[in-house]
Amino acid sequence: MKTISRSANPIEEYSKSLHHGLARQGYPGVNSMSFNCDELTNIHNGKHILFSGCSNTYGVGLEKEETWAYLTYLKLNNIEKCSGFFNIASPGYSIINIVIDIFRYCNDYGNPDVIFINLPDQIRTIEFMQVSDMKGGFKPGIGLKHGDESIINETKFLNYNLYSMLESFCKASNISLYSFSWDNWEGKDSENNTGILFENLKLETFHNLKYFEMADRLFEYSKINKDPYFERARDGSHFGTGYHFVWSDFIFDRYLNDRKH
Repeated sequence: MKTISRSANPIEEYSKSLHHGLARQGYPGVNSMSFNCDELTNIHNGKHILFSGCSNTYGVGLEKEETWAYLTYLKLNNIEKCSGFFNIASPGYSIINIVIDIFRYCNDYGNPDVIFINLPDQIRTIEFMQVSDMKGGFKPGIGLKHGDESIINETKFLNYNLYSMLESFCKASNISLYSFSWDNWEGKDSENNTGILFENLKLETFHNLKYFEMADRLFEYSKINKDPYFERARDGSHFGTGYHFVWSDFIFDRYLNDRKH
């Protein structure tokens, strides 16, 4: 079985250490590579589905079974046999990280039939840095940067082009790609939000769950769901189970609609 060569890519080396930190905190369901899913494999008996994103897809503060990715996987598996639950999301990831890791996954484990992504905000990026190799020397590494308003235009340009590259790759490879974003606030200073930006740029595979539509769906769910973690996850900062129900229903409906045509 092929495996991602973690040491070959500084972005993934950073991801590995971050995942292991979460694993040590006792997150259930973490595999041997510290992804919150089944063991990755290049042998697929059934529909090959891949999920990716940041902490809101990894499931920080929630059980794996409460996340939008796993909920969507269950719905898919009910209508067509899937080969397993594969989720390569990582906390803190930017759109740049997500796209790079998807390409590397395809290289190591084969092209999925369908990819689902919950995209983060636009202001996350990466920077080159030197990291100690524990032998008195240095090796290249990746540092995550967040909140650097001075380079927002450059970051948006890079995010758009990398995502467009992924769209083109998926189209040429007969992969169905579906994405949305939790970063969907509509109001003052919202023009840099991923939801509004990617919708305005007419990306074919991006589906914008509008903020007020999401709020309406959450309100309806709250009438029947009394989960104490409905609004906020157990860590008190990440989105709670209610949002994950809404995200899963939203993107699965888009998938079903395409499947009917």
